[in-house]
Amino acid sequence: MVDISHREKIKIEELLERVSTKAFSAVDVEALIIKLRDYFSLRPVFREVADFVAHSSRDKGLVYESIRGFSNSVRFSIEYSTAGRLLDLRQPIPGYVYGMFLDQINLVEERVLIKEFRTSRTSFRKKMKTHFEVVDASGAYVLKAERMGSDFLKLLNFLATAFRVRQAFDISEFFNQLVGCIRDAKVQFDYGRLAMNQERIALAVLCLIGGSRIDVAKGVVGLCRIGCESPWRIIKGRRPLPDGRTSDSPNSFGSLLVAGFVDVDSTRGKATIGFPVIQTHLDAQRYCHPSLISRHIEESELGACEIEEIVFCDEMRLDVSDQIIAVG
Repeated sequence: MVDISHREKIKIEELLERVSTKAFSAVDVEALIIKLRDYFSLRPVFREVADFVAHSSRDKGLVYESIRGFSNSVRFSIEYSTAGRLLDLRQPIPGYVYGMFLDQINLVEERVLIKEFRTSRTSFRKKMKTHFEVVDASGAYVLKAERMGSDFLKLLNFLATAFRVRQAFDISEFFNQLVGCIRDAKVQFDYGRLAMNQERIALAVLCLIGGSRIDVAKGVVGLCRIGCESPWRIIKGRRPLPDGRTSDSPNSFGSLLVAGFVDVDSTRGKATIGFPVIQTHLDAQRYCHPSLISRHIEESELGACEIEEIVFCDEMRLDVSDQIIAVG
C-alpha cells in the first residue's frame, strides 16, 4: 500500500488541477511525474518516463535496453550475417556478441524456449555465466570449456540467425500507468478531466524525452529524437520507383514517435542507425506545428510531384495549440 502524507496528496491534487486545464505545459507534467516518482517504482513504463525526466542521460531502463539490443543486433548483422562470416565459439567472441545473446533471449517467448530448447530465460542466463568468461581488457569472452549441451548450442545458433527488435513501450501505456499511480495515491480528482487531456499529456512526455542521451556502451552515446513514421509525404503527383513504376505513397506522415539513434562502429565502418523505441497514435500532421513542415517539388523524367516534409529538432516544446514546435 502506498503511504503518502496528506500534505503530499494536496500537492499532487494541485498539480493534477494544472494538467487538467487547456494551457498546461510540459513543465507541469514534469512536476507531476517527479512528485509521483518515488512512490510508484513498480509501474515500469511510468518509472521509465519518470527516470527520463529526472536524468537527461540514461544507462539503464526500457529505452536503453531497446536501443542497446538493436545496436548489438545491427552490428552483428554487419560483421557476421551479411559478411558471410560464421561465429566461431572456439575463438574469443566480442563483448557485444555476448550481450546480444542476453538481449535476444528476452525477445523469445518462454513457451518457445521450453518447447524447442528445453530451457528458460533464467536457465539460459545462468549457462552463459557458466560457459563464458571475460578474457581481456577488450571485453571479449571465451569458453571456459568446449563441452556444452546440444540444446544450448542450438539455442545460441537460433539467437544468432534471426533479427529481433522490440520497442520500449507505447505512450498509451504511460498514461494508463499514470492514472493507476494517481488512483493508488487516493487523491480526490475527476479522472474524466485528465482523460480529456490525454493527447496533450502524451505530447508533453515526448518533448521531455526528446533530446535525451543514452549511454549505450563505453564511448557509445545514443540520442532520443521525436520523429514520425514517414518524414515526408506526397501531396500531388507521383514519384518514380526503381522498377520503373510510379507511386503516390506515402500520402501520410503517420504517427508521432520517439526514435533512438546510435552510431554503430563495426569492422566494416561506422553507420548511424535508428528505430522507433516509443510509439504513439498521435497523427503527425495534426500535432506538428506548421513551422516544422515545408513543401518542395521533385522533378523526374516521368514528371513532377509535390512533397511535404517534416523536419524535427533534438529539442522540441509544446505550444498552446496542442502542437509540438522547435525550441528557440
